[in-house]
Amino acid sequence: MKTYPIYKVCKNILFVISLIAVGAMFLLNFFYNSTVSYNAYENVTVSVNILSGLVTVGVIVAVLFLVALIRKHIEKIDPRLLFAAFSLMYGVMALYLILNVDHTVRADASAVFYTAKNVSAGNYSAFEAGGYMDTYPHQTGLLLYDTVLQIFSQSPALSFVLNFFFVLGINYFTVKTAEQLFNDQFTTVITVAVSFAFLPQLLFILFAYGLTPGCFFMCFAFYNTLRAASNMKIINVVMAVAGASLAVGFKKNFLIGAVAIGAYLALKMLKESKITRLKIFSFLISLLLLVSVPAHLATVYFEHKTDISLDEGAPSVLWIAMGTDIDNRYCGAGWYNGFNLACYQNADHDSEVAAELGRKKLENNFKRMKNDPMQTVEFFRDKTVSQWCDPMFQSAWSGPLEDCGQYTHTELLRSIYTGGTAESVIACFSKLVVLLIFGAAAIFLIFGRKQTDGWELLVAFFLGGLLFHTFWEAKSQYIYPYVFCLIPLAANGMSKITYYIKNKFDGKKNNEHQ
Repeated sequence: MKTYPIYKVCKNILFVISLIAVGAMFLLNFFYNSTVSYNAYENVTVSVNILSGLVTVGVIVAVLFLVALIRKHIEKIDPRLLFAAFSLMYGVMALYLILNVDHTVRADASAVFYTAKNVSAGNYSAFEAGGYMDTYPHQTGLLLYDTVLQIFSQSPALSFVLNFFFVLGINYFTVKTAEQLFNDQFTTVITVAVSFAFLPQLLFILFAYGLTPGCFFMCFAFYNTLRAASNMKIINVVMAVAGASLAVGFKKNFLIGAVAIGAYLALKMLKESKITRLKIFSFLISLLLLVSVPAHLATVYFEHKTDISLDEGAPSVLWIAMGTDIDNRYCGAGWYNGFNLACYQNADHDSEVAAELGRKKLENNFKRMKNDPMQTVEFFRDKTVSQWCDPMFQSAWSGPLEDCGQYTHTELLRSIYTGGTAESVIACFSKLVVLLIFGAAAIFLIFGRKQTDGWELLVAFFLGGLLFHTFWEAKSQYIYPYVFCLIPLAANGMSKITYYIKNKFDGKKNNEHQ
């Protein structure tokens, strides 16, 4: 088996970049905290609280010492039983959520949901010039999903219920990924615990916008990619390609995941035998050819059903122009300010004209950056902090807001969805989990990366998300999958930390008894 010298070079470069990125996210989350207002306007507030960061890190250190002390007991826990217990707990919590909120949706989720209702009733106005689907044709995958659900129920509650099962599926395949990577029971148990401790994902079951099912299929694809890379079984290749394709069908952002798979496969080709390289190359080509098929088929279906052709709609360059405008602080640095929609409307719904307007705006953005480098640095710093330092990832904002006429029916839920005490408690706990993930993932990269293969896939997805959302429209709700995917690596990092502490503690006890 021939390993090309560039393989080690690429892995070392990936290690350095990923360690810097993960370390930077840890430090930013230590110093900063971002919150999104509990109204329709998504106003972002960034605060600095070093004392809070110190307290949180202190709690994390205490937890790690406690885990180290009881490590031998944790190693005896059956991860399957633990997963079942947490799933039951999540089921009770999800039922409480769904039964005690208004079954309504808003914003883009609402637009797609009611378009599905109209399509089911034979109303295709959303596909006409200036309509929602004419403007945002990339939503056809989600629209098809909502249209299918209309057959069974015309209430968004069905989406909420299915989101709950998708969340369990996300956690399940994250745990399976940890097993595949490390084959270590302690790491698996910690992966189960941290996955369920990631509470924003539970709150996202009330967000009927394709993020949760898309994340499920991406996790499914990652697990099967790692399986296929180790055994090259055709069934795992098929499931990996299918999972990535369906994820992209739900949310185009998950193309980042498909690119991460492609990059990982390309890296694997540099160290495998000739026959295995050919198999991996076939896997890579299949992914490239098929990843956009479900989204394309959804578009073809609606074009046939409505007899209306869907063009590009509002072109992607408009989102980049909006996300790189250093003067755009309408809600937060690089957040939505209506530029993309206004530009498309001003172009009389002509995609080519709108794209040209977007390119001109980008040119102006780059000129502004060149002329004012200090403001440019401040802008991208604030944009990164606003997205990556929100421990709630907009999960509560994405649910029922009283400001938008969506109501909760218990004091606990009202406190969560109006930014009350319960929300503050969840946010503090979530900040602890996020800092633990980034900190322990950094430990893994330093001390554990050489002992396993496959970490490159998860890190590539994280880096892809960091790069993409630096230039795209800012939105903290889309950041969570890139953080969540690091959990298996963080769990193994925790394993190494606690093993070291345990050995030090045991060694000290032995010395005292001598």
